[in-house]
Amino acid sequence: MSSFDKYTQEEWEVISYLPQGIGLLMGGAGSDSIISSGVEMMEGVKTILAGQEKFPENTIIQKIVGNTEDHRNTFNKLESQIANVMTVIDDNKIKTTEEFSDIVLRDCEKAIEVMKDKEEEQTVAEYKNWLLYIAFKVANRSKEGSFLGFGGERFSKEERRLYKKLELILK
Repeated sequence: MSSFDKYTQEEWEVISYLPQGIGLLMGGAGSDSIISSGVEMMEGVKTILAGQEKFPENTIIQKIVGNTEDHRNTFNKLESQIANVMTVIDDNKIKTTEEFSDIVLRDCEKAIEVMKDKEEEQTVAEYKNWLLYIAFKVANRSKEGSFLGFGGERFSKEERRLYKKLELILK
């Protein structure tokens, strides 16, 4: 049995959409938009792809990221993950960042519970660290509340609040 035969399709969809979901959520924290800005979205993608190198022995992360040397495959995986996030938004009729936050946080809890029963402790710990790393990098990518690059703060109050909630689930 391969590592991925352990999961139902629904379980795997949750596990595999969360890196993109968390990146988009953190980028949208503190704004009226559910989804992050282009700069933050690119930071999320970059950080997700870095998971391949940062966690080379983690089969879950490797399966989600795929072979980054195969650019077409990488693009297709990222596109599929974003489509899964959009499905979550559509299926749950999400209209606000707070609603999206509730779903993503719930799904984090669900994914970790499922993984704890099916994976080695180290695999689960690395997956959780990866998700927090994505959240942190995206939150710190651009300033919130700035005007033409002046003022604002890197890690806004709303981003810190959301990050703390993620930490409680993922630590």
